[in-house]
Amino acid sequence: MKTKIRTRYRVGIVIDAVHELYQTEVWRGIYEEARRQQVDLLTFIATSQDGISRFETHYDIVRDFATHSDVDGYILFSGSIAEHQGTPFLSSLSQQLSHRPQVSLSMRLPGIPSILVDNAAGVAAIVEHFVNAHNLQRIAFVAGPPGHEEADIRFAAYQDALKRHGIPLATELIFPGTFLKSAGAHAVQSLIENNIAFDSLIAANDEMAFGALEELAKRAWHVPVEVAVAGFDDVASSAMTKPPLTTVRQPLNQMGTTALSLLINQLKGIAVEPVHALPAEPTFRRSCGCFPTEFYNARPISKPPEELDKEALTQQLTRIILHMSDETHPAFPGEDTIQKYMHDLLESLILNVQRPTIRYIFLNEIDMLLFRLDAFGNSIQTMRIVTNRINTQLSVLFTESADIAEAGNMLQQAKLLLNESENNRNQNAVLNASQKQLHVDIICQRLISSFEQRELLDTLRTSLPEVGIESFAIALYGDPFLTGKNWTFPKTAKLLLSQEGANIAPAFPRGDTTFSAELILPNGLPTAPHTPQTHLFLPLFHRDEQLGYLLLQYVPGAPLFMYEELRIHVASALKSALLLREFKTKSMLDELTGVYNRRGFMHQAAAQIRAFQAQKNDELLLLYCDINGLKHVNDTYGHHEGDVLIRAAAEALTNTFREGDLIARVGGDEFVILLQAPHNPTLANHVLQRLRQQVQRANIQLEKPFSLSISVGTARIVSGEDSDIETLMRLADNRMLQNKSDFYQKRERSSVPPAP
Repeated sequence: MKTKIRTRYRVGIVIDAVHELYQTEVWRGIYEEARRQQVDLLTFIATSQDGISRFETHYDIVRDFATHSDVDGYILFSGSIAEHQGTPFLSSLSQQLSHRPQVSLSMRLPGIPSILVDNAAGVAAIVEHFVNAHNLQRIAFVAGPPGHEEADIRFAAYQDALKRHGIPLATELIFPGTFLKSAGAHAVQSLIENNIAFDSLIAANDEMAFGALEELAKRAWHVPVEVAVAGFDDVASSAMTKPPLTTVRQPLNQMGTTALSLLINQLKGIAVEPVHALPAEPTFRRSCGCFPTEFYNARPISKPPEELDKEALTQQLTRIILHMSDETHPAFPGEDTIQKYMHDLLESLILNVQRPTIRYIFLNEIDMLLFRLDAFGNSIQTMRIVTNRINTQLSVLFTESADIAEAGNMLQQAKLLLNESENNRNQNAVLNASQKQLHVDIICQRLISSFEQRELLDTLRTSLPEVGIESFAIALYGDPFLTGKNWTFPKTAKLLLSQEGANIAPAFPRGDTTFSAELILPNGLPTAPHTPQTHLFLPLFHRDEQLGYLLLQYVPGAPLFMYEELRIHVASALKSALLLREFKTKSMLDELTGVYNRRGFMHQAAAQIRAFQAQKNDELLLLYCDINGLKHVNDTYGHHEGDVLIRAAAEALTNTFREGDLIARVGGDEFVILLQAPHNPTLANHVLQRLRQQVQRANIQLEKPFSLSISVGTARIVSGEDSDIETLMRLADNRMLQNKSDFYQKRERSSVPPAP
C-alpha cells in the first residue's frame, strides 16, 4: 500500500530468523549493499525462538503484512522458509507477493531470479579431501530435511562422490537431519551406541556439525584423530569451534549483496538472469586434521622463490591487498593509494634496518595499515600474507646478511604484533558483546517489571535509545482474540508508542488512535531524507494469542539476538499490562449493566474534576438518578425482572449521554452521571428532556407489566468554582430525594419529574 512519497527504493525481506548464523551473514550482505545503494529495508521476521526450546512460527502474519506493505520488491529467504513450511507454502507465498518483483535465495522459484550455490561441488570437494588427504573411508553423513532442494543436492553429491572413489554406500552411516544442532548430536549418539564403525562425519550444514562436535567431546572422542568432522556453510562461528570446523564456504555475504543488486536491477528495468550461481569452496581446518597455512609457511624454504625487484614486489603486495579487499566499499581508497601504502611499508622496513636507534618505525607502519585496511577487509589476515611475502624477498631489499637477519627479526616482531592485534580484537569483541548483552538484560529486566501499560511504554521510550534504537513503534491489533490458528489480517491497528529519530519527541497517543493495519504506522513507515532506513518487523504474541507488532530500527554492530530478546520481553510485559488493565477495568465496572460501578466512577470523576479546574467557560453537571418502584418489581415479579428494569435504565442513560460522559451504577437502584460542557443555564433541562424521551422509548420496548420511571436530582459547578465529587453527589442526591418524595406524593407515573 503506497503512502508517503519516497525518494529511494524500499525492499521487503521475508526471513526465518535474522539472528540465525547462516541467515545473519546473508542478511548483513543485503544490509551492506542497501547502504551502498541508498535503499530502505523492511525485514519481516517469520519465527520466534528463545534459543533453548521454544520455536514459534508467524509465516501467515508476515506474509499478509508483507503483501500489504509499502515496498517496491521482495527478497525471500526461500531455503529457510521451505525448511519450516514446505515448498507448497513457499510457492503460495511467492504467488501472493507477485505484484512486486522478487528474488529467491537458495531455492529456484519459477519465473523469479534465484541465487543458488554450487552445493554439489562443495560436498564433493570435502569427500575427495577426506579420502585423498586423510585416507578416510567410513564417512557418515547427516542429511538435511527430505524434499529440501539444497539438502537433496548435498546428499546426492555425497553419494556420487563415494561412488567416484569406489567406496560402497553404507546405509548405516546415513542419518536424516533437520538442519538443527540436535540432529548432529543424535547421529553421533546412534553411531557410538550401536557400535557402528566410522572414521569421519559430514553434516549438511554447520549447525548439525556443531552438534556432532559437542557430542563427540562429551564422549571423549578426539577430533580429528579419532573422527574427522566437516560441515557446510562456513558461518562466522565455524572458525571458533573446538577444534575449528572444516566446512564448505558459502559466499553468504555475497549472496546478500547479489540478491539486492538483482532486485534493484529489476526495479530499474534491467534484465537479469533467471539463475545466478555462486561457487562453494571448501575451507580446511583442524576438525579434519589440517593446519592453517601459517604452519606450512613456518618451515624452512626448500626452494628459493623467484626474486623480484623492489618495484615488482610493491606491485605484487598491492595485488594481494586488492584481492583481499572489498573494492566496492565506500572507504576503499583506490589502487593508487594501496600501492603507496605498500611502497611506504617497504621503505619503513628499510629505514628501520638502516637506523635501528629509531624504534618501531616498521611496526608502527604495520599498525597504521591494520587501521587503514580494516574498514574494507580482514586487515590482520591480509597483513599476514603481506609480511610472509616480504619475508621471501628480503634479498631484494637488502644486500648485507646482517641487514637481512635484522629485517627477518622485525618481520617476526610483526607476526607477534598481528597475533596481539587479533587477540585484542577477539577480546574486545567478547567484551563488547558481553557489555551489550548486559545492557540488553538490564532493559529486559526493566520491561518484565513494568506492570502498567504506561510504565512499559515509558521504559521502552527511555531504554531503547540506550542500545542505539532511536526509531521504534509498538501497535496492537484492532481485532480482538486473533490467534495463529484463526489468523485473518486485521483491518485496523492501535498505536501505543512511536518515535522516529533521537530528536523527535515520542508519541503517546491519547484515546483510540486507530489506523489501517496495512500502513503498519498511521503515517506510513519511517523515512529519512539523507540516510537509508532499516527496520525489523516482529509480531508480538503470547502463546497462540496474537497481540500486535513491534517495529525496531536496526543498529549496526548490535547483536541480532537482541531484537528477539526485546520482542519476547515486550510481548510478555504487554500481555501482563493488558491483563492488569482488564482486571482493573472489570473491577471498576458494574457486572449487570456494563457501566462504571461506584469505585470506577469515583476514580474517573476525581481525575475529571482535577482536569476541569484548568478549564474556562465550562460547567460540570452531575445527575443523581433513582429507579422508582424497583423494590415493588422485585417483590412482585422476582429479582430477575428487577434486573431487566435496571438494565433498561442503564440503556436509557447510555443512549441519553455522550460517549465520553461518565455513567455509573452506585447502588441497587441508583445511577450517577457526570458530564462536562460549555456553560449553559439550560443544560440540565435539555439533558432531562432527552432522558424523558429515552425512558419513553425504553417502556415501549419493555413489554412488561411494569414500566421504567426515574427520579433525578442535579448539581453543577462552573469554571472557577471549587468543589469535589463527594459534595456534588451529596447535593444532587438530596435534590433527587426531594423530587422522589414529590413524585410519590403526587402519584404521578411520569418517566422523569420536572427539573428542580
